[in-house]
Amino acid sequence: MTLHRVFTLLAVAVPLTSFAQNPPSNQYIDQANEDEMVYLSPFEVSSDRVSGYRVTDSASMRLRRALIDTPATINVITSDFVDDIGAASILDATQYVSGMSTPVLGGINGIQERQTVRGFEIFGATVDNFTGLGSFTANIEPQLMERIEVFKGPNAILAPNGVVGGSTNLVTKSPKFEDPAHVARVELADQHYGNRLSLDSTGRVPGTERFAYRIVSSYRDAPSVVPGRLKSKTFNPMLTWAISEKTQIKLKGFLFNWGQYGATAANANNLRLSHDHPHGEVVSVGSLAPGYEIGSSNGQPEWTVRENKIRRGTLEILTAIGEHLNLRVATLQHYSHTYNDGGEVFSWRPGDWNARRINPETGEYSNVDWQLQDPTQPWHEVTNRYVGNAIDFSPEYSPSAYGPAAAWARESYNHDWAREAHYQVDLAGKWEFGGASGGVPFATLNTVTGAARTRNWTHAKAYKVQEDPVPNYDFSKPFFPQPPRPTGTLGPTVMDRHNGHLRRTKNQLYAHAQVDTFRGRLLLSGGVSYQERNYRGNYNRLSGSVGSKAKGSKKDPSYAALYKVTPWASVYGSYSTNSDVVSVNGSTGEVSLWSDGKQQEGGLKFEFFNRRLSVTTAYYELKKTNVATPHPLRWLDPTLPDNLADITNEGIEFDVVGQVTTNLTLMASYTDMKMRDQVGRRRANVPDVMYNALLRYGFSSGPVKGLNVYIGFTHSDDSVGENLSEDRTSLGEIIQPSFRLPARTVWNAGASYDFGSLRFQLNVENLMDKEVLMSSGGRHAIGFLPERNIRLTTSYSF
Repeated sequence: MTLHRVFTLLAVAVPLTSFAQNPPSNQYIDQANEDEMVYLSPFEVSSDRVSGYRVTDSASMRLRRALIDTPATINVITSDFVDDIGAASILDATQYVSGMSTPVLGGINGIQERQTVRGFEIFGATVDNFTGLGSFTANIEPQLMERIEVFKGPNAILAPNGVVGGSTNLVTKSPKFEDPAHVARVELADQHYGNRLSLDSTGRVPGTERFAYRIVSSYRDAPSVVPGRLKSKTFNPMLTWAISEKTQIKLKGFLFNWGQYGATAANANNLRLSHDHPHGEVVSVGSLAPGYEIGSSNGQPEWTVRENKIRRGTLEILTAIGEHLNLRVATLQHYSHTYNDGGEVFSWRPGDWNARRINPETGEYSNVDWQLQDPTQPWHEVTNRYVGNAIDFSPEYSPSAYGPAAAWARESYNHDWAREAHYQVDLAGKWEFGGASGGVPFATLNTVTGAARTRNWTHAKAYKVQEDPVPNYDFSKPFFPQPPRPTGTLGPTVMDRHNGHLRRTKNQLYAHAQVDTFRGRLLLSGGVSYQERNYRGNYNRLSGSVGSKAKGSKKDPSYAALYKVTPWASVYGSYSTNSDVVSVNGSTGEVSLWSDGKQQEGGLKFEFFNRRLSVTTAYYELKKTNVATPHPLRWLDPTLPDNLADITNEGIEFDVVGQVTTNLTLMASYTDMKMRDQVGRRRANVPDVMYNALLRYGFSSGPVKGLNVYIGFTHSDDSVGENLSEDRTSLGEIIQPSFRLPARTVWNAGASYDFGSLRFQLNVENLMDKEVLMSSGGRHAIGFLPERNIRLTTSYSF
């Protein structure tokens, strides 16, 4: 498998060098705008575009670097692309990037900006190089994004939080020293997630030369896919003070009020499968349990509420110290309050057919009841094998055959408050050695060292209303059509940390260096990140559970080499790591240990047509170590330790982005990977093969000058629907996932027309209006592809 993928990479990519004939033109080299008061700091990425959706630099190591000189896979999504496709979340914006698959509770209706990168799910994006500790829950409004940088693989410097598959850094917009510019937008939709107003205003503060401002605000009140509404209000004021030509201070404020109301707040993945999906077969909409429908409440109460209020501020000081050093000092202060109020009908149905539906000899689910031919005798491969008998599922919904059953309506609500404080100091240096005055130096050394500290406090209270019995509950139904709101009295506090906050701290020191030599042809880089973690009770904001304490310290090294075959083609190899401290059940009780992410990667990068088009391809092998699963026999002996094993992935990726011609822009990707758990099974929601493409054509002359049209599709092969523990059957066979989600191809299209200061835009998602099951939170929580949605947006620039 490994050799096959390496040869495939070389066969596809190496011949491309013969077409890369044009060296980069100086007119495209990123530089600060001559009219700006402040030079471009090495900590900041350029906002200039080479062409279309193509950019040339990244700050993946907290230091700006040309992408073709960076020995790693980095995908950059520009704000132009986000605007053109009408992206409502990071998940929308990155759907055409290689290695990105659909997570649970992802997208605009989800929380924590969930994504899956190279098979590993991440919770919460890094924002302006600040990585949260669980409090960054509300999604960032897309109009606030200047760019999205996806760094593939573990990165202990940018994201020292144990993320394995990759990390996403959102670079928010900043004030601009230019004439005032304002953009107002109105967005409407025929189905869901429309009804949005936004304003983006920037420029010099009137009457000043060294102050610039920016205000980004929005308001949304829109129906959601599941019955209910999504409401959000944001106000984001920013100010830059250019103290001198090489020193500036940036202040940014982020104020979000975000809420879901109705059944959509209860569960974004609210579908359930019937019993008709044995042997790991592919399910469809027809496999849903009776009564469940895409887009319906499906038994979730209409009075459910989920709200999130966030108040966040950042302060950043950038300054040059002499000719060789640049300093960055930054802090982020974050406060959030989350409120949930929800309920359900809780029913008890005697009897459990699930365990007996697994074939003991294969570990596969089925639609029959497996029993020994002679239950009084032990299994024998010839004389006493397991046989399958037909099941009458009606007893599960007719409990009279097994005794009494009951149902109760229950309501629970909780508050949790979180504060986070981040402090960062970075020092970047650049030195040149050898070479005549004004000539090309023999070697250039770029370094960045820094320190960071993060603290998190969480205080939570959870209550429940006394459960009320539901009279005349019809157990032949899969759910109660509309759960009644309980009339009981308020129950006791389930969790109260008022006098003892849950706290987590993270300290980090790091150093990274890159040497460019042989006239910039050979680049060698390496670094190390040292971190200390202290988790005093890890609070899960989704489930409300309090985890165990964990602490420790760890060094994470990284190193890489890159060779520029030509100024527009490079080949590289790298090794990177990342770690997170976890608490597991050991033979002597609870212990803390480190779960490491490790990756080896090799790739090729090309730039064509004066840097207008980039092509990258990479092969990687990565794994996450010390993944803990409960011992299969712990139900017999609670003292048995967790099983520790590795989750692995290997794959090949291919990305193309930029202008094919002056008018035609392309973004495309291909992914072929093999994500497997500790016993060789596929992982939920991670397809082996994905490919995506978007073509945009802009008319620059003629009667339709100003018209832009695009068509795009995303394709994912089938994926399994659940992650299982290491439980085995009575014959020792590993239990296999019970179903697979179907392969899917989703088409999107759109157009825009610029008429003076006005832009009229049309975006159509799920163009073919397919009904598809597309994500899973387990056997009993299935998400779906939303129906076709048409959105109209009008923008006015003034």
